[in-house]
Amino acid sequence: MSSSTFRTSGTVPPKPLPQGTFAGEVGRLREALRRLAAGHAGLARLEARSHARRAASDAVVGLSSLPFVQTGLTMFAVALAIGLSSWVGGAWAFLIAGALSFLIAGVMAAYAGLRLRKLQGLGALGEELARDREVFGELMERLRRDGRA
Repeated sequence: MSSSTFRTSGTVPPKPLPQGTFAGEVGRLREALRRLAAGHAGLARLEARSHARRAASDAVVGLSSLPFVQTGLTMFAVALAIGLSSWVGGAWAFLIAGALSFLIAGVMAAYAGLRLRKLQGLGALGEELARDREVFGELMERLRRDGRA
């Protein structure tokens, strides 16, 4: 296959229909709609891939920071407990520091939940693709039924 006939999409070009006939015009319209639907699906796949990459990079950054956050919070809690032990008993100081650590962890979990909620938009992309597939299928069925496809 020469480089001039090579198509990147891997599709075979449609056979030419006679110019000016009604069947030819309907055939060209059908082919244009097929290409439009294929292009739309390709764009949606690229968009989904981009969203998935962004979500994966966010997850990697979040997971790689967990050991540092845990170490920092533990050191903070111990330092706070040692500092508070001169005012309240040692056990109470560690209880206060532990409660503060739980509060900080709760705030961080709520923030992570909000970020994950933003990723729920990927479901809408799947619904849009399903709706487009359904509409295109109905159009093709109508054309076949009318004997134009």
